[in-house]
Amino acid sequence: MFCNSAYISLLKNLRGIIFGGADEGESESIKWLLKHFRYRELGVPPALWDKIPQRGKIRHIEYPFPDCEQSIEVLSRSANANFSVVESIGFSSIFAAPLLLLSQKSAEMVRKFALYVFRAEIPENDRDMKRNIRLCDYAMTDLYARSVEQANRVLLGEIKVEDAIISRRTMAKEDGRKRFWRLGDGTQGKPFVLYLDLFPVIMKMDEDMKNCPLTAIVPAICVQKS
Repeated sequence: MFCNSAYISLLKNLRGIIFGGADEGESESIKWLLKHFRYRELGVPPALWDKIPQRGKIRHIEYPFPDCEQSIEVLSRSANANFSVVESIGFSSIFAAPLLLLSQKSAEMVRKFALYVFRAEIPENDRDMKRNIRLCDYAMTDLYARSVEQANRVLLGEIKVEDAIISRRTMAKEDGRKRFWRLGDGTQGKPFVLYLDLFPVIMKMDEDMKNCPLTAIVPAICVQKS
């Protein structure tokens, strides 16, 4: 796996990966992100370049490793899922950055990959929303090493797939309830933070996915502002 300087720079500077389902109200969410994120970059994967233009800190980002696009294509077919959904989750894993969902429609599109969904009333206060995005960033950092290491141990035959999936669901639920306790117990309101995972789909496949880092648990937060 070749780690070029552009990839390392993005790892340091990305606040999150943007995902949108082309819902009419998502333009307001993009405006909000542009207004409130002026120093850290927000990445847009290739499948969404025609829907989300580059402006401000919103940046179109490319595949950093040559095998990743093919791996994501195979994954999306295997999961019978929208390619842009799998690509966006995959990019969050590759760049260790949370997924920023522009609407509830977007949240519904990624939900089939959710280990756990934390429900809450979406904060209207800008400061509260920014704090929760920051908490998602922390969750990405805290869960990354644990979830990737666990996936590697499954690939080495040290842990059973079924046990790992149960453990990952528990890991996600405990993290969500502990990290977002200010918003309630996670059972009331709309889907706000979703813990997404491509690992269960990867484990059902015969193809070798070792050349692309797609096995991290990915926290995704709905930033709908319309």
